[in-house]
Amino acid sequence: MSTRSLYLFLFFLVGIIVLWLLNGQHNRHTEYFYGFAENQETEMNLEEDVQLIDILVSEGEAVSEGDTLLRVRIADLDYRLQKVDHETDDLRARERIWQAELLARIQQKSESIQRQREERALKLAQWEANLAFQKEILASVGDQTDKPMATPLALERQRILSGFQAGISADSLELVELREELQIGITPFRIQKEKQASERDWLSIRKKNMYITAPYDGLVGNIHGRVGEHQSSFSTLVTFYERHPTLVKGYVHESLLLQVKLHDSLDVVSIARPELFVRGQVVALGTRVVEIPERLRKIPELKTYGREILVAIPRKNDFLQKEKVQLFIEASN
Repeated sequence: MSTRSLYLFLFFLVGIIVLWLLNGQHNRHTEYFYGFAENQETEMNLEEDVQLIDILVSEGEAVSEGDTLLRVRIADLDYRLQKVDHETDDLRARERIWQAELLARIQQKSESIQRQREERALKLAQWEANLAFQKEILASVGDQTDKPMATPLALERQRILSGFQAGISADSLELVELREELQIGITPFRIQKEKQASERDWLSIRKKNMYITAPYDGLVGNIHGRVGEHQSSFSTLVTFYERHPTLVKGYVHESLLLQVKLHDSLDVVSIARPELFVRGQVVALGTRVVEIPERLRKIPELKTYGREILVAIPRKNDFLQKEKVQLFIEASN
């Protein structure tokens, strides 16, 4: 290939690339739609029924993290404290009755063992006396043997010893079991008393420190209720949001549905202050086409339809809550 042909080929190739780029730019243009900056409000509630004691802020007031917003108390706290005290007193009374009954059984068993031992000692003394008497009689007739006497009296002695020992052993074993029951049986009462003491401590702390505080620097939204009113568990007491919006809610016209995708980047520009703009990213897309609110239509009088989207914007911005903005995207023809 000659040098001239090579230059012509390169010139032709560059021309094709330039035309392709120009065509790509020609087929893309900027579209826009409207939205408004907002925050997702934090709803603050408690898991207990409460009574509003004091409201320390106003709706829309700017507060710092940790500032007290409301002071409340558990609605039935006094009743619950009294209930715990009554249950504790009842438990202590039952424990004392149980201990007294068990100690009485231990005392009875100990006395039974002592009586059996005394009775055995008495029987043995009687046997010894009878045996001595028999030896005296045998001695008087000339029998001087010292060998154990296999007489009914000796057999009776063995029977007495065996019977008493069996009774004493049985009672002693039962006495040991009763004493072990006394030691082990205290544990359930102790555990229940510790549980009730913990519950009372927890209720006492809640009685003293029931404050709703700001979770971060922000603005007070709506306060639900007035001083003195009762609020049910998990009902919203106050709403709270950050000072500057972190989201933009917009509606993409249905003709542009395919132009906006999740994680796309958009330019967000204030309508009232065009010099104020940020770069945002699509973080959520609606699942259906809905009527676009009048405020966000390009022609308010004309009903139009589109898809709701949420765009995350940097936390550091100067947009106002609910401020109307434009969102710009690059669309293909």
